[in-house]
Amino acid sequence: MTLKNRLAIWFFLAFCAFITAGLIRIYVGGSIGFQVVLKESFSFKDTYVCLDDIFGMPRIAVASKHPAVKRQLEQMRIIRTDNQVKTEVRAEFQKEWDDAMEKAKEEAKELMEELDYYY
Repeated sequence: MTLKNRLAIWFFLAFCAFITAGLIRIYVGGSIGFQVVLKESFSFKDTYVCLDDIFGMPRIAVASKHPAVKRQLEQMRIIRTDNQVKTEVRAEFQKEWDDAMEKAKEEAKELMEELDYYY
């Protein structure tokens, strides 16, 4: 094999590695261990993602620093979507609101009973 053929092979392998690095994302850690997936578009950003780092960040930070990763993790159902989080927060707020209103009604009723008692 000539030097020219060897160089051609090395350049071809380097080109394939370059293209592969731009098209795949490697997830490690977290609940999935190790997984290789295709990116939505060609990019060298976030080719290697440690899920432990992502899960340790606030949701808004992940959305601003790693939007493609967040979107892909939502599609893979590894993290909840923004709508799911919003629905859960609203339900939790509504429950707390209802509990507070019920407690306020009970306290008002007790206060009214005390006032009737003294008069």
